This record gives sequence, C-alpha cells and structure tokens, in this order.
Amino acid sequence: MKNHTYLFLILGVLFVGFGIFSLLVYLTKGKNNYFLRKKLAIGASVISLTFAANGCKPVVTCYVRAIDPMISSQDSVNHDQQIVLLKSNNKLSFNYTTYNYNYLKYSLDNDNQTISSGDCVLQSQEGYNYLLLIEFPHVLETGMYKLVIYYFDEKITDKNKDLVFSKNYNIKVVE
Repeated sequence: MKNHTYLFLILGVLFVGFGIFSLLVYLTKGKNNYFLRKKLAIGASVISLTFAANGCKPVVTCYVRAIDPMISSQDSVNHDQQIVLLKSNNKLSFNYTTYNYNYLKYSLDNDNQTISSGDCVLQSQEGYNYLLLIEFPHVLETGMYKLVIYYFDEKITDKNKDLVFSKNYNIKVVE
C-alpha cells in the first residue's frame, strides 16, 4: 500500500469527478457531447488506474520452478490405491510425463529391507510422454511392498544426492 497511496487518492478524485459528470449527463439527458466525453474519459482512467493498483502482481522468484512429473500405473490399481501385481509377473509399467527429469531409479522395499533396486527403463518417447518400465530381477513373494521411484534431472553424484525427488507406491503381490 505504501507505493499506491497517491494512486488511491487520484482514484478517489476521479471517482468523484465521474459521479459529477454522470449527474450532468443525466440532467442534460445525454445531449451535451462535452459532458458525455468527459464522463467516458474519466471512466476509462478509473478502470486503467484500478487495474494498475490491483492488477497482475507478478510472483518474483530467483529460480524457475520445475514441473513435477506425472507417473501413473498401467497395471491394475485397487480401491486402496495399491498396485496389484500377480506373483508370476515381475514387470511394472507406468505412463510417465515429464519436462525436466530424465533419470529414474527405483527401490522396492519390504519391511524396511530393500528387496530390489536399479535403473528404470524409459521406452517409446512421444514428446514429453514416456513408457516407464521396471523389471524386477526375480519373482516376488505374495505380500505388501513399497515401491519408490526416484527422478532427477542429472546423473547422481556424491555432490548432488540431495537433489533427488521421489514418488511412493504400495504394491500388493497376489497369487
């Protein structure tokens, strides 16, 4: 408000002037072109200054915000939002849409113990849409698992380990 104090005062004066010229146009039944032109000019000024006072205030940041990728399972998902996987199947496939993150890894855990981890395979690129494939090295036993997909925009080194983002999924393996 400190930068707009004079702007609000000018708007107040213009609003009063708009009211006076509106009354004069009403009294002359719109036949006086001078009053009509002044009313329209003041009205346009009020609208433009109101926009300047309350208009689009840009969000100032010091970085470009990355858009989070969208990862959705192609395998069946039950009502508890768990991915249901048959015991005989050792592959999971996802639709993956991203603009920035081209490196993906996964980790499959069972009771805080890592069962499997490795690189995800990106297949069939169509613009920013990919088919993401995860193949486990062995057949999983029945039970509940937690799958974490890590995505990042550059290869992981010791320097940038804190730049990793992840998405979690619950997997239910059935007979």
